[in-house]
Amino acid sequence: MFKMGYMIIIAENDRHTRKNLGDLLSENGYSVKAVSLNTRLKGVIKRYAPRLVVVGVTLEEEDPSLQLLRSFIEKGVFTGKKLLLVIQPSLTSTSRKKKKEVIQIECDGFCDKPVEIMDFVAQVRSLAGEGS
Repeated sequence: MFKMGYMIIIAENDRHTRKNLGDLLSENGYSVKAVSLNTRLKGVIKRYAPRLVVVGVTLEEEDPSLQLLRSFIEKGVFTGKKLLLVIQPSLTSTSRKKKKEVIQIECDGFCDKPVEIMDFVAQVRSLAGEGS
């Protein structure tokens, strides 16, 4: 049984990805608030008190989303929250080791874009404490 009302924030700049991930999680019984990754994220997290934050980033060191994510982490925005990254791989770095080197962010899980639906839902369930 899914945890009805388990709040998840999706912070993703691509509106189609944001909508699709939000719809997918809603269909699986989660409460979802989907926003773009911007400076209002701190207020959204404070208002909705999610247990999980899903963040979309591009695997490029100079990606503004990645830099913004790092600044949120430094400010403690995600303290006490689970963090799942949805990563758009670059053309030059596809291995998990390389991803961890570029991201340099402690997270609870990550998956690639395009999102493999079953893997994404399984990771969300695992982070929600529901197993597979």
